[in-house]
Amino acid sequence: MQVVLKCAFDIPSMGLRLAGTVVDVAGEDLEVMRRRDVIAGESSEVEPEPVVVPEPDPVEEPVSETPVKKPLKSAGIDAWRVFATGLGIDVKGLKKPEIIAAVNAVS
Repeated sequence: MQVVLKCAFDIPSMGLRLAGTVVDVAGEDLEVMRRRDVIAGESSEVEPEPVVVPEPDPVEEPVSETPVKKPLKSAGIDAWRVFATGLGIDVKGLKKPEIIAAVNAVS
């Protein structure tokens, strides 16, 4: 018989199962589960309720109103990436000297 668990339960012959899980049980396991009142529903065709996971709202990154200054040549590649991306340059796969050259070509 298929049953839906209403709480997590350690089934002796199957191990730990979580709430909402549909399991096939019979005999002693079924009786133990009935005595402990862990069965939410019984049927030969039980379908668990679908779990609805709400999609998170997209978070807009704040736009800086002050212009970003051009980094020093000795600045790290991350600073150059941020600056170049702000200028609309695609920095994907570029090395630091290539990013600097692209920034100099644009500005």
